[in-house]
Amino acid sequence: MYVLSRIIRISKYIIAGAISFVVIMVALSVMFLGGFGGYDEGNASEPMVFAHRGLSNYYAENSSEGFDALDSIGIGAVEIDIELTKDNHLIVFHDSNCERLLGIDTSIREVNLKFIKNRNLIYNNNHTGNKVLTLDEFFSHYGTKRKIYLDVKVANRDVADSLIVLFKKYNLYNTAIVADAKFEFLSYIKLRNQDIKTVLEGFGSGKEWIYYIMPKRIKPDYFSGFFSNVDNQFISFLRENNLLNRFIPYDVKESDIKKSLEYGLINCIITYHYEYGNEHTLKKYQDAINRDRSGDAITIKM
Repeated sequence: MYVLSRIIRISKYIIAGAISFVVIMVALSVMFLGGFGGYDEGNASEPMVFAHRGLSNYYAENSSEGFDALDSIGIGAVEIDIELTKDNHLIVFHDSNCERLLGIDTSIREVNLKFIKNRNLIYNNNHTGNKVLTLDEFFSHYGTKRKIYLDVKVANRDVADSLIVLFKKYNLYNTAIVADAKFEFLSYIKLRNQDIKTVLEGFGSGKEWIYYIMPKRIKPDYFSGFFSNVDNQFISFLRENNLLNRFIPYDVKESDIKKSLEYGLINCIITYHYEYGNEHTLKKYQDAINRDRSGDAITIKM
């Protein structure tokens, strides 16, 4: 009986401590982080249709050749991936291993930038003339030309600090958005610089509650998630909270486009496909949005 009563007493202390912690966190959020709730302003932006890793169906992904080709077809936004080398250089690269894209079976984080720069990117199992770009090189060439979705593959404080420096150097506040699934990483960036726009990845049906517990000052500007995790209930949540223009679905396939537009989603990350002569999926999506922005739904004939 003594042991049981002691366990009950300790449990009460733990519960009381947990409640106190929650109360303190809520108070701090209200005092220093703007409290909770939605956004002060309305819709986030004009439509953003991001080409996934550049023109990755036709050129080496995340390559200069693919990025340059976007200009010729009038695509105004691109999604790129950010990795880190052993000597702490941010590079435009997707995989954690070099084998698929550089032909070397080793971790990207175990090799220096010079080692990577001596090799060419692979496309369709063939080496191309493209070199891996540093993020600094990418911003120098493309930072002001289009909207950029930065999919960060290694999220830590040093990477966040480097991004903050690059945003200031190239004045990217109205051009680039930083995306990651780690809320603490995005929060750190927001606390350091409110002008940097962030995207919380992995957001979809069943995770709506996350939106309500994030303090306003560090709340991401956008949310993204797999299109396959979008359903009518989730769309209702987005509409009720004025978030349709703040959600960016990724892995949007050609067969998903009509449904996405019917939902009223004006942003997406999609892999470019040539089709119907000079027409292509990405441009059709963008043109459809520009033709008919009724608010609740956008229709397109496929």
